[in-house]
Amino acid sequence: MSNQVEHLVYPELNTKSPFSQMKAGHIGIRTSHYEAFIQWYVEILGFRVVKEWMSGEMKLAYIAFPGNDSFMIEVLGNAEELPSFEDLRLGYNHICFNVDNIQTTIAELEKLGITIVRHFPIAAIGKEVAFIADPWGNKIEFSADM
Repeated sequence: MSNQVEHLVYPELNTKSPFSQMKAGHIGIRTSHYEAFIQWYVEILGFRVVKEWMSGEMKLAYIAFPGNDSFMIEVLGNAEELPSFEDLRLGYNHICFNVDNIQTTIAELEKLGITIVRHFPIAAIGKEVAFIADPWGNKIEFSADM
């Protein structure tokens, strides 16, 4: 291992993996300052609001980079006035990988002995999602168009 600056050289793509179509989709960040969070990203960093919606009492939004549609931040508005949210951590919540087919992905994960923690449609954004946890408890979402 060298301490010199070098350009990254990627190994050959692993196209034999059943997960080879997977791409980064978004990272979920929970905040108790929903409007201020979005305003800062939009006004300071030039992010764009792609979609806002409600899930029960929680406000959610997708915000995208100023000049790139390949990755988003999912803002999870933690309503301070709701006692059911008191135990939820702010900050990092989950990372999402976009997949072509959620059912195929679930089947491959289950073949590997991985438990699907949650699986449900989100009609407001036209997605079907499934969540797992890695061995260290990090939440991973898989998302496909409905």
